[in-house]
Amino acid sequence: MNQEETIIKNVLRLKSGGYYEIQGDKLVRDSYIKDLPVKSIRYKNAEQYYEHFEECFNRAVKSRLSYSNKPGSLLSSGLDSSSVSYVAAKLLNNENKSLEIYSYKPIYDSSSVLSVKRAEIWDETGLSSLISSTFDNITLNLVDSKDYSPIEGILFSHEVHPIIPIA
Repeated sequence: MNQEETIIKNVLRLKSGGYYEIQGDKLVRDSYIKDLPVKSIRYKNAEQYYEHFEECFNRAVKSRLSYSNKPGSLLSSGLDSSSVSYVAAKLLNNENKSLEIYSYKPIYDSSSVLSVKRAEIWDETGLSSLISSTFDNITLNLVDSKDYSPIEGILFSHEVHPIIPIA
């Protein structure tokens, strides 16, 4: 078997990022992702690396914003989601557009099973509120599900995302 063949007759395997297109009587394979030459980048100081990263990161976030009429962000208050939310809000603010941010409180009140200190770590609303206060164009939507048990949360998630199997 070659790399495209499968055990099912006339069913071909696609490479990641690939697609097939029927052109006349031919099946043509192509890829959304083109092989790009990778070039080494060398700068004289750390500041130049920082500036280059910031430029690339801003461009990446901006390219994703262009696909939505009402952009939103899931904010867990971690480094990744905080950085993306901040840059998205900054870019949208320059265009007088708003950003909806969604963040959540713990799925249930964990203070009964954990020490208060640990329960507070799970509650990300403080950091979410801090990030959302950086720009006037951010609307923070806190998803408060403290009245749901963990099992109810799993069942509700399955209603929203039925593809996810429940073990």
